[in-house]
Amino acid sequence: MKIIIDTTLMGHDDGQALIMAERCKQMVLPDVEGEVSLIFRNGGKFYKRGSIVQVFGIAVKPEQKGYGTIVMQKLCSIADEERINLILSPSYCSYRKRLIEFYGRFDFLLKSDGDMERAYKSHVRVVIEFFKKIMRGKNGEKTCFW
Repeated sequence: MKIIIDTTLMGHDDGQALIMAERCKQMVLPDVEGEVSLIFRNGGKFYKRGSIVQVFGIAVKPEQKGYGTIVMQKLCSIADEERINLILSPSYCSYRKRLIEFYGRFDFLLKSDGDMERAYKSHVRVVIEFFKKIMRGKNGEKTCFW
């Protein structure tokens, strides 16, 4: 699968976006015919909190084969490792609801302005979430091991 990173929207001050772009160029993807197109830009110009990179464009072909899920998992993993928050704007189209649900699977939260934002997960937060999951019983009730 070919990876295409478009850097035309990045300026000289887009450090975090450049980090994401460089790391994504190194992603190991399934060895199939197709391509992934990604466009990043520094979200700091638009949002005033921490290291934020805007995923300005993402396209995976072929569609409906699970490759988009693989790309998003790897993208989020890179963001976590680099401690970068991500934002994106799901298209206003007939399948916007499906896009919101898809991005929600990767912990993107819908904001009041229609954008979606994902905070990076530190290792501590990942461990806490893991323990929250194992502390629940089969019917969702809380259990305790001590």
